[in-house]
Amino acid sequence: MGWFTIDRTINFDESKVKQVLSFIESSKDDNEIENKMIAANIVRLQPGTEGHGFFRRRWCTFLRTFNLMDDDSSMTELAKYYLHGALSTKELLLIVL
Repeated sequence: MGWFTIDRTINFDESKVKQVLSFIESSKDDNEIENKMIAANIVRLQPGTEGHGFFRRRWCTFLRTFNLMDDDSSMTELAKYYLHGALSTKELLLIVL
């Protein structure tokens, strides 16, 4: 269980994860996902910060940890079940563990 760090379990926020999954499902590219994340206040950029890329740097890694994204950066079936309510957060985390 060394790959599953305590940091990831502490930072799991159900509402943010579901929002990001819905953005992935409804967006055509990373920039659109990131703009939606900024608008939804999931990510707050420092004043004067223009650079994007935080979705690939942080969120893809985070979602892969919970088996919600594949290596090719597409949502897994597990992610779709979770997003659409077929799995609860507890069920998802039990599957991952």
